Amino acid sequence: MNEKLEVVKWTFWQDKRYKERILDPEHLEAILENMRQHGYRLNGYHHQQYEYGVPVFNDGTKYNVSMRTWGDVMAKLLGIEGEMSYLTWAWTVPEDSNPVLPRPEEWGEKEESEQLRLYDEAMRECLSGESDF
Repeated sequence: MNEKLEVVKWTFWQDKRYKERILDPEHLEAILENMRQHGYRLNGYHHQQYEYGVPVFNDGTKYNVSMRTWGDVMAKLLGIEGEMSYLTWAWTVPEDSNPVLPRPEEWGEKEESEQLRLYDEAMRECLSGESDF
């Protein structure tokens, strides 16, 4: 019996413990389901440049991609359609939408203290409205 595919935690872009994977419909749905459940909203810049949003699946793989591709994931999540729909979330967070990043306790890693410190700092900036993202 196969276990249902799901996102089990979030990690950093450079985390070498997990094999990268190409997104297929099953893994995409697992990401979208997790993001809907928690209300996450993060752009491609959060995902790639600041390493704050790489989902890890229960099959031991992770999904880290370009900022444009992550923008496409967000467009699907939010029901944004159109040929260039990925642009809305590729590099920026629209003015009328606040970013919601996975919280530090959802990362499950203690050994990456510097990364978690930077992440926590970014979270505080996002929540205070002082962030450019």
